[in-house]
Amino acid sequence: LKAWANHKKDVFMPKGVALTVLATNYLRTKSDRDDEALYETLRAIKASLDVYFYCQMPVTPFDNLLAAFDVERRRKFLEALQAFIDDAKKALDNECQYEASQLWQKHLGKRFPDGKKIENSQGAHRNALLQKAEMIATGAYTTPSGVITHLPQQSVRNQTHLFYGD
Repeated sequence: LKAWANHKKDVFMPKGVALTVLATNYLRTKSDRDDEALYETLRAIKASLDVYFYCQMPVTPFDNLLAAFDVERRRKFLEALQAFIDDAKKALDNECQYEASQLWQKHLGKRFPDGKKIENSQGAHRNALLQKAEMIATGAYTTPSGVITHLPQQSVRNQTHLFYGD
């Protein structure tokens, strides 16, 4: 959360101590995944602040760490928090690691690493299948573990395949 506030560098963000107290009070760790835990923690913080915009310091004098927020600053912070939650959900639902990492980086900056970039996974899968079909058509071999290969070492030659239709 502090990385988020630092990345945004806007005057409407709470101080680091307030974010630490909020994170401690609403930490959700039902999952072993840090991204899911962060998402659930953000949701819990937002739900609480929507009801009562208050963050009590846990030591004397137990003051409200969000007391200096006027209506406009409160609105901007809650909008930024909701945007973070929305993008976190999209990142969790996205099967492409690279695209998901771009959503996290939008809020956390380059502190969050790039995910694996897979170029057109459907096209890559299709090309792999076409290469395997070409290998089968031109005389493939099968290893004892069932892997189709073009190498005759320690493998059995497959029967010639006849393709019917297109």
